[in-house]
Amino acid sequence: GFSYTNHSGCYQVDTVDDAGNFSTLLKAMERLKISNDDVQSVFGVLAAILHLGNLEPVRDTSNTLQEAAKFSDAPKLEMAAKMLGVKPADLNLALSTKKRTILNEVTHSALGMEGTRENRDALAKELYSRIFSFLVDKINQALSSPKYSNSIGVLDIFGFEIYEDNKFEQMCINFANENCNNFSIIHFQA
Repeated sequence: GFSYTNHSGCYQVDTVDDAGNFSTLLKAMERLKISNDDVQSVFGVLAAILHLGNLEPVRDTSNTLQEAAKFSDAPKLEMAAKMLGVKPADLNLALSTKKRTILNEVTHSALGMEGTRENRDALAKELYSRIFSFLVDKINQALSSPKYSNSIGVLDIFGFEIYEDNKFEQMCINFANENCNNFSIIHFQA
């Protein structure tokens, strides 16, 4: 399972046809003229996000000067790095340290356990944000037409949902709602 998606305890809903919904998604992407390469890239980045979420930092005992963390589960680190097209050591360094350049000298400071988790989650959120923006741009390109340049649209957003225990899925829903709301404010209000 994936850490970002397994918190609800619900893995299957009898009334939901996952395979049918996935097929519908692929057909919609095809109708929107999203290339097969772009579709594969979107799914690849989504897979990378899921694999990032499975990385759990451990205390780095080799660094005795400060609290340090690293990702020591080699297969999980290798999978996430492979999905992102980077070397595992580079991913580990990027997520567990803060890079500073002072007078042309580069130094890396350890972030500790919490900072390393925050970096991992920040990267996952940024990747998801970029996928979302990419897909919105592709949809807008497919739907734009001089024939419909003067049109009126209504967007009704239910608002930011808050539950006692928010998880990754809810963050994605709230993120999408916020982006739609911001888009409507920028483009539809005088």
